[in-house]
Amino acid sequence: EKRAIMNLYLKLFARTLEPRLQEKILAAPQSANPLFLRTVLEELRLRSRHEELDRNLDLLLQCPDTAALFVRVLQNLERDFSPADCPDLVHRALGLMGAALRGLSENEILQLLSPAEKPASEPLARHYWAPLYLALEDSLVSREGQLSFFHDYLRQAVWREYLDEPRELESAHARLAETATRWREPDT
Repeated sequence: EKRAIMNLYLKLFARTLEPRLQEKILAAPQSANPLFLRTVLEELRLRSRHEELDRNLDLLLQCPDTAALFVRVLQNLERDFSPADCPDLVHRALGLMGAALRGLSENEILQLLSPAEKPASEPLARHYWAPLYLALEDSLVSREGQLSFFHDYLRQAVWREYLDEPRELESAHARLAETATRWREPDT
């Protein structure tokens, strides 16, 4: 079954893996989880050049479980989606989503990430958020306009990486509370 899943996924993108790498993936006990298997294949497809496949696969298979694999995914996202003028985009965006109980609307995310004095009228430009959103699209869900994590593995990874220290969680909660108080006040 794992081999069939792997081959069908790779076929969607007209990709193949050499048999030696396939066997390495299939031998890993974590690959019994279909989400782990799919995520490994996706990370290899999106973030590995041919000459780096072996090394990157070994790094991914060192993850003991799916939540740990998503910590690695977060690290890769930070590397790939950290523009110079918004270097902590991944950390802040996902930390805020993790701290929000019912998710956040896209507008709320853009406002929360804005460095402007009046974020409600000057949200973060969408060209920063859009690539990150597209990279995470399969791991996010929209419920009544509120974006949240589609599965608990990403939530666990976000908590491990971005909300595990009391000051990080306090900072995220303070930023969320600020939107409900100061930002919604009419200008005087």
